[in-house]
Amino acid sequence: MRMFELYPPDKKIELGRYAFTAENITRFREKFDPGALFFDPSRSDLQNPLRKRASGWHVASAWMRTFMEYRDEEARQLALSDEMAPMFGPSPGVKNLTWRKPVFEGHVVSYFVTFLGTRPLLSRPGRHLNRMFCEGYEGSEHPVISFESSVLEFDEL
Repeated sequence: MRMFELYPPDKKIELGRYAFTAENITRFREKFDPGALFFDPSRSDLQNPLRKRASGWHVASAWMRTFMEYRDEEARQLALSDEMAPMFGPSPGVKNLTWRKPVFEGHVVSYFVTFLGTRPLLSRPGRHLNRMFCEGYEGSEHPVISFESSVLEFDEL
């Protein structure tokens, strides 16, 4: 089954939610993003200067985590009905990445994807390039991140 068969174009799909806690912000910072900016009390949350702020890369990686969890669950469900899940390859990257609002400990971000379209790679038969619009919201109306992404898909491995 191909991605465009699963996801109607222009339909926003909720992937899942990610809760930003002081613990996971600290763990991410120590492992991947040791910049002091996110832990400087004078630069954190002006109303609560001791509240930790997630780095933009943490917010973006949480989108990827929810996407992968959604994809894995969907593959399990398709397998139950003897359907084959889309075979994804690597992403050639993202563009127009914007962090619209800071994310602090205690925030829960809901992540979404909207399938925009697909095209075959003429130089690589059996491969397709899918385009998606990706976003996250803190609460129901506060966008915190958005970007456009592409992902390779294979007819077979």
